[in-house]
Amino acid sequence: MSFARKDLKSAVVAEMGNDPQSLLIHRDLEESQVDTRFLVQESDETTAVSVVLIADDGGRSIMVHRGAAAMLTKSDLPLAEIETRWIHITSLGGNMELLKTLLHWAKSKQIRVSLNPGMKEIQHKDKLLSLLAYVEILFLNKDEAEALWGIDQAKLGAYVSVITDGERGGKVSVAGKVSIFEGIKVKNVVDTTGAGDAFASGMVAGVLYGKTYEQAVKWGVKNATNVLKYIGAKKGLLTLGEINK
Repeated sequence: MSFARKDLKSAVVAEMGNDPQSLLIHRDLEESQVDTRFLVQESDETTAVSVVLIADDGGRSIMVHRGAAAMLTKSDLPLAEIETRWIHITSLGGNMELLKTLLHWAKSKQIRVSLNPGMKEIQHKDKLLSLLAYVEILFLNKDEAEALWGIDQAKLGAYVSVITDGERGGKVSVAGKVSIFEGIKVKNVVDTTGAGDAFASGMVAGVLYGKTYEQAVKWGVKNATNVLKYIGAKKGLLTLGEINK
């Protein structure tokens, strides 16, 4: 959805149930001009649901029922039908074979890749590290980086590694050269849900529009910062015109 708001032709590959929640998701995505033809629906499963508890300072606790979202397999991937110049991969529920399949396919098609793994992938540390050479941009928060490398500093792996640390900003490593970027302090944080995803999508959008990695980081920061001002992960996502100001 974030990519579509930035006038990038976008499609989503995911698995859902066949229930009222799935209908809401379909409608939401289609209204945002996101191609939904690659969504997989499992008739015997429920769509993933998250309950987010928000504190007064915008911090949150999330209870997740992954449902059908955790059941995406290689056979569900419509690889022969997908034509794209970039694929952004988020958590696959720890399915490392699925991740390997996607990365090898992308390399064979010369498709650029960004990866924002979850802790279930990071728990397979050795397998994940062995696949990072296929990734152009790796996104991790500080805790995830420490879990993967033992320190909050990028080691060998993806060509670009970005480590975020909330309003403090973070670090970006491009071909081993590390620089620091600053965050933007928000006086009244409403909800931190989705800020990491907003950062990643904002930065990738910047790269797709021809910005350098360092310039694109600023798009990531702006997109994430605006999401903090609203409840939920979608309302604050910036349009192309807004993020390019």
